[in-house]
Amino acid sequence: MKLPIAHEFPARRRRVVSCIIIFLTLASLEIIPGAPGQTAQSLTLNRALVSSGPQAVPPTKASPPSLSALDPVMGSIGIARAPLPEIKLFSNQGIFDLVGVNPDQLVQVTITYPALAVGRLITAEALDGGQVISATPLVVGPDQTIRFQFRAAHTPGFNHIALHNGARETGLQFWVLDAQHPERKPAVINP
Repeated sequence: MKLPIAHEFPARRRRVVSCIIIFLTLASLEIIPGAPGQTAQSLTLNRALVSSGPQAVPPTKASPPSLSALDPVMGSIGIARAPLPEIKLFSNQGIFDLVGVNPDQLVQVTITYPALAVGRLITAEALDGGQVISATPLVVGPDQTIRFQFRAAHTPGFNHIALHNGARETGLQFWVLDAQHPERKPAVINP
């Protein structure tokens, strides 16, 4: 095997290699304390070290992000001019169930927050279609809820609403159904 000549290495690589060689040389001469070439005296002192306090816990698998005590836990969607009962929604790590709506349909949204959130300002923002109809920002009332209306977009597809509670965000999801192709839809919680 032929070793490369020094000029074949890029300049940066040569500097790194030079630094490593210098460090190892100094360490073997015991000029750098605590380096691999330790004296017998320092080895004896290191062996006498005793740890006190609780044992270190090995790292574990990261846990999923926890919900804040101020995040909404459930909600309901009322479909305007429909004889259907309200649709109950539940939040899974800050994202509510997917609800199917018709194009341009107006829905009444009620979101329930924990008691600690009463009085908090919430901003509702339509992200990719549709329109939030309400006075903004919304305030979590004494009944622990906010209420607003949402008009779905005219074209089929996702309509997301972000509920901003300070730096935290919760998502509502709607799917505008396609009357021409009703089979083209993700799994929604309402038929």
